[in-house]
Parts: sequence; structure tokens; C-alpha cells
Amino acid sequence: MFMTNWAKNSNSKVVEIAEILHNRGMLPAVTLSAQSFHTRTLELAKRGNIKSDRYDTLLTEFRSRGIPTYTDLIWGLPGESLETHLAGIERVLQAGGCPVVWPLLLLNNTEYASDTFGAQYPLIVERRPGDVSNPDLVADVVLGHPDLTEAEWRRGNMHAAATGVFAKASMRCTLRYLSHVGGVRIVDLVDAIIDLIDAGEVPCPGLTEVQHNYAVALADPSKFDEELLLSILGPHVLREEMYYQTMLRLVLQDATTHREILKWVSKALIERFGLAGRPGMELLAGVRTLDLAAGGVWRSSLVGKTLSGFFAVHPRALAVLVEGGDVPDWGFDPDADAVQGRFVSPRQRAGLWLSMLDLKLIHGYSRLLWEAEVVLLHGATAPR
Repeated sequence: MFMTNWAKNSNSKVVEIAEILHNRGMLPAVTLSAQSFHTRTLELAKRGNIKSDRYDTLLTEFRSRGIPTYTDLIWGLPGESLETHLAGIERVLQAGGCPVVWPLLLLNNTEYASDTFGAQYPLIVERRPGDVSNPDLVADVVLGHPDLTEAEWRRGNMHAAATGVFAKASMRCTLRYLSHVGGVRIVDLVDAIIDLIDAGEVPCPGLTEVQHNYAVALADPSKFDEELLLSILGPHVLREEMYYQTMLRLVLQDATTHREILKWVSKALIERFGLAGRPGMELLAGVRTLDLAAGGVWRSSLVGKTLSGFFAVHPRALAVLVEGGDVPDWGFDPDADAVQGRFVSPRQRAGLWLSMLDLKLIHGYSRLLWEAEVVLLHGATAPR
């Protein structure tokens, strides 16, 4: 297996090449390069970008072939505010993609490092770890500029971690469906979850403490509490995105806790955004069974054996998730009264180092429900 760089404006030939490599187990995912979707930010960076309609087309083409994609976004680019950055993340999520956020590092001999650029657009730069959970990797990190305060920069980093935990893994289907039915952005739902965790209102022991320490470490990297994180993760962990890994472990390591989080956070979000009574909201409980199934796939790596379970969801809700790329099309009948199925975690998942799986999830190389073996027990399309 290897990684490669892909052209910004990938054509049909690139799609065909990617399919060949992916089908032979040589390519985990395809990059759809963006850095930002904000016009002024791209102009300041002197970059072009993939055209919006082409981006959507490529996502659809890769998804139809079962090939994961991810879209790199750089956080802290001059011209980018917290709001335009979140709008870019939402752009990717709503198109069915996986946004992967990287910090902006100030490198020698680049446009941003020039005296001319600095005089016109002053940057706040600090010598510190680009990832506060990996103190050994130190760089000149951009923390702010005229369109971005340092407090907003820290919030953007917390948002990236929470997006990985909730929008890419533990509540992926639930947040998609709430966004669809309620007309609320996924990034706003994630932002509300951050606030709920801060207030200690999410029923997950330890989660508030970890998120609080992340916020403190972002302000002062010397406050990184490695002992706290390792007490949850254990010693055998990749030193990358450790706050995200720890939060994901706390949410998913126990099926009962995961179920309570799904139920309670869904209720809190419905109340916060006034979504009660919206048409289709009565189908949300079924959607949550799919997130519980995804949690079972994840836990197979935790316990080192294959796990199985069941889900039951209305076909109208399932169609929303298929359209959003959250689950594959398992061949369900759209006119059925319900779609019921059994999932089994893939055998190779049981042998995968959990820390590696966590990073594959946040970087877009893995999609839990796409990898599960699923048999529909009710509501399958009738054979012809």
C-alpha cells in the first residue's frame, strides 16, 4: 500500500487509475485538494482550486466505486476566518466528503514568510508543536492574522477534533440526518456538542476533563497532560491527534455509554435548534441504530475479535444517508415499512491496531459502515 499525490482537477483517467489501485489494495483513499473554499483566501495564497461542480462530480464518481476520499483544508490561512473555515468544512461534509484539517506552518522561502507579505498582512506566529499532543514536532505555527484571533484559532482546532469524533465516527449518521431534517449545518451541530461537553452535560465520564485540557494546551502547549491521555489510551498509541483519539475512545469503548450519548445528545440538539416536530424527526431513533452498528465495528479492534449486531431504520432515512455517503447502498426497498439488517465487523478489523484505526478515520481512509459485512433481513430489494 502507498500514498500518492493527485492533481487538483482530477479527470476521468485519474478516477480509473484510482479504482485499479484501490481494488488491488494498494490505495486507501484519494485526495481531493482544496486547502480552502474561500475565494479571498485562495487569492492571497495565489492558488487556484478545483471547480465546485467538478468537486461534487468527483466525489460522486469515487463514492460510486467505493473509493474513500478526503479533502485537505489548511487552518489559519491568511484571509480565512473561523466562519469561512467552518463553511468550507460544511461544504465538504454536505457533499459526502471527509474534511482533513492541518495547521498552517510558516515555511522558509514561501510567500507568507516574505517581508512584503508580512508588512501587508501581519501574521501571529509562534514556535510550538503543530499538534500539541506531539511536543517533539515543533514548527512556526500561524495562530492568527487580521481575520482570525488566537481564541478563534483555538476553537477551530477543537472543532476539528470534535468533527473527527462525532461527525466522522460516533454520530455520523445521526448528525447527517438531523442536518437534513432540521436544515441545520453539521458544523453548527458539532459546535453545540463542544459546548455541551464543556458544560459537563454529555453523559460520558472523563470527556469534559479531556476537552478542557485540550483547550488549555492549545493556549499553552506546556499544559499538555500526557499522563491523563495515556491513562485512557494506554501506552501503545501513535503520538498524533491524541486528544481526538482519547475522546473517541471515551465515547465508543462501551456500547451502553455510546447509546446514552446518542440518545441524550440528539435530544439536546433537537431542543437547542428547535427541531422538535419537524417532518421525519420520528425516524431518528432508527438512524441511531446505524451509529450503534458503526460503534460495534470500531470496538472489534478494541476487543480483538469480530463483533456483530442488528439495526433497523426506515428506508426514507436510509436514503438520506446513502446520498450523503455515510453508508453504502445495501440494496434496500424504498417502499418497505422498515429496513432491518445484521452487521458483522470485517475479520481484518479485529487485528488492526486501534490507534491506527482512529487515525484512519479522522484522515478519511476508513469508513466504519462501508467496511462492515451487512445482510438485510427485511426490506431488501426483491430479486429480479
